[in-house]
Amino acid sequence: LKSFVNIRPIWTDMCSNSCYAYTGNYKKLTKCPICKSDQYYYNKARKPC
Repeated sequence: LKSFVNIRPIWTDMCSNSCYAYTGNYKKLTKCPICKSDQYYYNKARKPC
């Protein structure tokens, strides 16, 4: 299938509760506007809530 279809993953920062994606105009937010939890940073030494 990979040789027929050019599909690649898009990595996006998410709320630690997976209720919000930090994309577009919202990619600079640090807290989720829905549940108010901190943004989960995969590449930093922060623990998810």
